[in-house]
Amino acid sequence: MPSDESSPINERQEEQARRLLDDVIREVSSKQPPEERVQAFYETAKDFCTLIDWLAEGKPPDLYGTLLRVLSTLFRDILDLSRPMSERDYEECDPTHQLWQKVSHTIGEATNAETTELEEWHLSLEKDDPENPDAEYIEGAARAGMLWDNLADIYRDLLGGIRRYELGTEDAKLSAVWDWRDGFESHWGDHALRALMTIYEIRFRLHHPQGRPAPLSRTSRNSVPPRRACDVILSPGSSGRRTLPRSSMR
Repeated sequence: MPSDESSPINERQEEQARRLLDDVIREVSSKQPPEERVQAFYETAKDFCTLIDWLAEGKPPDLYGTLLRVLSTLFRDILDLSRPMSERDYEECDPTHQLWQKVSHTIGEATNAETTELEEWHLSLEKDDPENPDAEYIEGAARAGMLWDNLADIYRDLLGGIRRYELGTEDAKLSAVWDWRDGFESHWGDHALRALMTIYEIRFRLHHPQGRPAPLSRTSRNSVPPRRACDVILSPGSSGRRTLPRSSMR
């Protein structure tokens, strides 16, 4: 089994890696006409919404690995889209709040086991690392408990653009692109970042194929591995511990 220890990357190496990635993305994007970039984003957005819809029938294999790939692709491709102006807003394409509530409930049911385990894992780190402020552990647990909300908001924001795009007219497609890009900068991009952090932790902290590694930034300095999440029992009103309100979606 590989060691849990990780070699820190200095700032210069990190900056070089970031520039190399930016160069690769620009080179790929420059070879695509604008309409192909829009089509590519539409297809990825459609894949995301379809994946969420499938949750109503049950959890697909490697759900979190698939979410990581799809959300990462959305993040990459949205940066190549501008905010063109259209003649109409096509507000009739926006999903209703009732649909959002239904999708939220479906996501909450499908992800509850993993997000609950991740909440407990974050809080167990607080107990094992008393020298560090507990705010980051509380924040991590709270973020884990809101995965359903983050994914549901991304779904709603992407679906409105998908419906506009599928109207097929040039003006409706312009409205779709504007809706996706503006929504990314003002709303769903933030939710995507939070979702990616939570999904990454589920995939590579809780369910790593080679066993659960120590968290890189918190206990890699300590030779004692973190306790498993099952060592911590959360119950409302427990004395001496902070408790988090459970979401009504669960």
